[in-house]
Amino acid sequence: MTSLDPANRTDLTLEWEVELDRLDLELMRVERLLTAMKPLKHPDWVVPSPSAPMPVHLLPRAVEIHQRQHAVLDRVLRAMRMTTQHRAYVESVTDPRDAAPRYLDAAG
Repeated sequence: MTSLDPANRTDLTLEWEVELDRLDLELMRVERLLTAMKPLKHPDWVVPSPSAPMPVHLLPRAVEIHQRQHAVLDRVLRAMRMTTQHRAYVESVTDPRDAAPRYLDAAG
C-alpha cells in the first residue's frame, strides 16, 4: 500500500480524526471545569500516537483546537492566580495555632 492509496488515506484520516476528537473532548472537559470551578473526574491524559503525519485537510481543525487550548490555558492561569490570592488571604486572617474565636465589634 502506498501513501497515495485511497484506503491508506482513509485510514490515516480516521486515525487523525480520532486524535483530534480526543483533544477536543479534553479541551471541553477543561472548559467545563473552569465554568464549574470544581474538579471533574476523568482519566489521565494519553499522548497521541498516530502512525503517520496528520493529513493536510485536517489542519484547520487542528489549528482551531490549538487556539482554544491557548485560550483555556490563559483562563487556567488566571484561575490559579485567583486561587492563590484567595488562599493567601484566608491564611492571613486565620492562625492555626490559635483556635480561639475572634469577634469584631462593628456596631460601636
